[in-house]
Amino acid sequence: MNHPLVSICVPTYHANGEQERILKRLIKSVREQTYPNIELIISDQDATPDKLQNIYEFMDGKVRVKYLAFEDESGISAHNTNNAILNASGDLIHILNHDDFYYHENALRDMVAQLEATGRGWLAAACLHTDANETKLERLHTPVWPGEGAMVEGINRIGCPSVTLYRKSLGLRCSDNIIYAMDCDLWIQAFRASGEPAILPSVAVVIRMWNQQFTAQMNSAQQLEQDKATIRAKYGRT
Repeated sequence: MNHPLVSICVPTYHANGEQERILKRLIKSVREQTYPNIELIISDQDATPDKLQNIYEFMDGKVRVKYLAFEDESGISAHNTNNAILNASGDLIHILNHDDFYYHENALRDMVAQLEATGRGWLAAACLHTDANETKLERLHTPVWPGEGAMVEGINRIGCPSVTLYRKSLGLRCSDNIIYAMDCDLWIQAFRASGEPAILPSVAVVIRMWNQQFTAQMNSAQQLEQDKATIRAKYGRT
């Protein structure tokens, strides 16, 4: 098996004082991965020197780290995510939201192996969901490509960025004028660049569902309707 460099891109923010707790959980799961060729890129809107030192000490040289102080007053999460992607050196990109984490130590190994075996441009893996304090694991989700027409209408059966791995050559970027349905826009970009994703039916990541998620801070129904109109126009489906 080839071991291309995987850039794990983590956009992170204050999260009402919860950032360090959830980020530690993510970083622990990265350190435990058996896949041998990883870089961790953290784009932090609330960066401090102490965080950087703590991350370096915890990683103990096992994983190369790029810790980026990202000052942006716009409140647009796409900017933070794109900053991490633009600083990635790897051939493969995994956007891992800061409240999510790998389910087991071979998660990234399995994702890369499936992507390489299929030769496709991107992959979506199954996931489980947890709550703020990880008191339960539930709601298994296995991704399905619903078709571009459904994705334009906000029907996202792939999932959030944390379940996907893609080739950097696809050139995916988050659109700063698509907020709630940012994922749908990314997956349409991926589909147009390289077709349907490979699917990994085994669970690779855990998604944290809680009140400090970025999407929980907005009127989701209203924002989704605005985003759908923007996506329709962007992809010529008006």
